[in-house]
Amino acid sequence: MRPLPLPANPLRRFYRGGRRIAELRGHAGGHDDRVPEDWVGSVTTAFASDRDGLSRLEDGRTLADARAAEPEAFLGPERARRGSPSLLVKLLDAGERLPALRRGATVLLPWAAGEAGLEGQLEVLRGVPPEAVA
Repeated sequence: MRPLPLPANPLRRFYRGGRRIAELRGHAGGHDDRVPEDWVGSVTTAFASDRDGLSRLEDGRTLADARAAEPEAFLGPERARRGSPSLLVKLLDAGERLPALRRGATVLLPWAAGEAGLEGQLEVLRGVPPEAVA
């Protein structure tokens, strides 16, 4: 399989940020300061949505649909037999401190915690001192 270009996939959030992502993408002026995340490679959706967050290929298909159509090409035969894992690769540029829920040595951001399974929505910060999170 050849590499697949993935266009920008910005998501609006409740917190400010995104200036450095806009600069990286070449859109330094006039960025929306409520778009602090770019879900670069995502086969999962944002909380409470059935489409927001899914990465799209140049041909308009979602990355999730393309992977479902050709699981062995994307994952290899062995992993494809075991099922498709959730995937979220993102750029994150928080312009403010983020609230977090502590669970042992792992910090779970509130929108990621969801139900106990956390599959596909887990955002983890390891080794973050307690004073670094609200």
